[in-house]
Amino acid sequence: MRRVVVLVCLAAVTVLPQPGRAACAAPSVRAMPAERRAGQLVLVTGEDWASGCDDVVGDECTGACAGCPDVVEPEKIEQVVVELRREGAEPARLYTADVSVQSSFAEEVRLPRDLEPGRYRIVAITEQDGYRARARLVIVD
Repeated sequence: MRRVVVLVCLAAVTVLPQPGRAACAAPSVRAMPAERRAGQLVLVTGEDWASGCDDVVGDECTGACAGCPDVVEPEKIEQVVVELRREGAEPARLYTADVSVQSSFAEEVRLPRDLEPGRYRIVAITEQDGYRARARLVIVD
């Protein structure tokens, strides 16, 4: 007796999400290089520092320039406070960045010489509305 085997092949379809249509990107900060020794210089850069930029997607809106009533045109942020933080320790203010017309900043900063080796965060914060972004920084021996 012969057996007939029927194979059923199911095709898997992957649906990729479409890119967001945010009015503007959320603020970001970077520390380069991300691994330094205490007392060395680190380049701290920030982008997209404008008030109202939460990187939120609206249902039918494509941004403030499309005339959407619920999307507010971003406002320029003048300054951003840049701090060095470590869990369990008080934040150390590194400097206050002046934000450019392009909503960005870049500054080479000397790290404190008395930092213990370990994991830290560079945190950028606006004083007027509390926007913040963070980047990792590792202090090595």
